Amino acid sequence: MKTLKLDETGDLALDKADLVFVDEVEEVRQSLYLAMATNKREWFLHPDFGLDFKAIIGKPTDSQIRAAIIATISQEERVELIEDLQIKQDRQARKLSVFFRVRIRGGETIEGEVSLNAR
Repeated sequence: MKTLKLDETGDLALDKADLVFVDEVEEVRQSLYLAMATNKREWFLHPDFGLDFKAIIGKPTDSQIRAAIIATISQEERVELIEDLQIKQDRQARKLSVFFRVRIRGGETIEGEVSLNAR
């Protein structure tokens, strides 16, 4: 699949005045990032898409956070296996960092990291 590339701020990436596209592995990585950065029920066209932020805000246990992240990654049908999932919480700064490594159909491995703020 081919889609528009987003930059690190979530805006459309441009090369001079031209839109930039991503496909294959980069498209799946971007899709996973978007799913984790979107609050479930936030997008009216697909209310089941995204991470249930209520599951990670407040004082959830590590296993509750892990389950919410796994459920979110599992929304991507091209992911066959979650090979590694590391979650680091900074409760003082109210930040959550998620490192993931997944295997997708075709055998390719994708790594990525997402930082979420609870502010």
